[in-house]
Amino acid sequence: MITVYSAGTAIDAQIVFDHLEAAGFDVMISGSALAGAVGELPANLSPSIQLLNDEDYLQARALVEELEIDLNHVNTDSDWICANCGESLAANFGQCWNCGTER
Repeated sequence: MITVYSAGTAIDAQIVFDHLEAAGFDVMISGSALAGAVGELPANLSPSIQLLNDEDYLQARALVEELEIDLNHVNTDSDWICANCGESLAANFGQCWNCGTER
């Protein structure tokens, strides 16, 4: 058994687990129930995905690397200012919440 992914959150661990399992890998999650003990446990304890067949590591790790790109994707659009009313808006808004003007 070998660790193929160490997650920042239990949600990320579950996403990676689901993808690996769907791809046919025998995997298990360890440490996913530790979130309630944050602050009481060492900081290096985080949810991780264990691969049960070590010989599948390279293939599983390649899939994990693809998933990590998706999980870490950052929206590169910039914030904007409404041309109609001057309201400052976050990049994810396509329409001004104040006056309804499209971006």
